[in-house]
Amino acid sequence: MEAIALELWMGKLRAATPELRSFSGAKKITMMSRKQLQQAFASVSFVSFFGSTIYGAIGAINAANQQLAAGTPKAGPSVKSQAQAQAKGYEMVLQI
Repeated sequence: MEAIALELWMGKLRAATPELRSFSGAKKITMMSRKQLQQAFASVSFVSFFGSTIYGAIGAINAANQQLAAGTPKAGPSVKSQAQAQAKGYEMVLQI
């Protein structure tokens, strides 16, 4: 059954495209399909490259956000309190 359907389909294809019978017509079709294949490959490559770039950028942004959320740096001692502690240390040294 499938063979009959395939044979009918091939017969219709041959009748509809007489340029397939000549060598130049087959070459023209081959060149068109090669160009279409190149365009498809270029499109897939383009989408893949930018998709992976965006995926990496989103991963980096998420990692940075998680670091900020997990370990928010706490404010250290102020400069004034550091100077006071240093002055107190000098006074203790001078007393000895």
